Amino acid sequence: KLDFVKSVDSVYKDLRLTLANINNSSQIDRAYQRIINTIFYTAVTFIVLAIYGLDVNAIFILLSSIIVSFAFMIGSAASKYLEGILLILVRKPYDIGDRVCFLDANADVDDFGPPSGGWVVENVDLYTTTVRLGTTREYSTFANGSLASSRILNLKRSDKPNVYMYLKFTTNVTQEQLDSFRSEMTEYI
Repeated sequence: KLDFVKSVDSVYKDLRLTLANINNSSQIDRAYQRIINTIFYTAVTFIVLAIYGLDVNAIFILLSSIIVSFAFMIGSAASKYLEGILLILVRKPYDIGDRVCFLDANADVDDFGPPSGGWVVENVDLYTTTVRLGTTREYSTFANGSLASSRILNLKRSDKPNVYMYLKFTTNVTQEQLDSFRSEMTEYI
């Protein structure tokens, strides 16, 4: 009976994860479609204006100067926005359901592992990533642009880790007891 409940729960979680991934992929596909449509309709507009005999170069220079001046106003924000989009579309560092850690890119690597058990990715779109902290279940949303310069440790895609546990025992513990404890811990992990 317990195995049946566990299998139903596993199937439910897999189905939920699959539906979330499909929804996420649909959002990204719609964003691609909007970008391609914008480029296409802009080109069609310029072609139609050229057919009607208007000076397309003058219109292009006018629009370019407006876009460049606007880009200087929001340059750093647009840069972070583009970094976030490239993070999700090109690097694809995580999927929904992965356990990840966001670390400083310049931080030293240590043997202690990620702090707080990592974050579980619950939703990803082009602009934000929504995660839940593994230990406290804290819910948080990060801008993808702010994550682009981080070192992202994906625990689901990583090899099985080496686990080091430093324990103190009294001096009257025998080697047989230590070996038994070690084998039971290895079997448990």
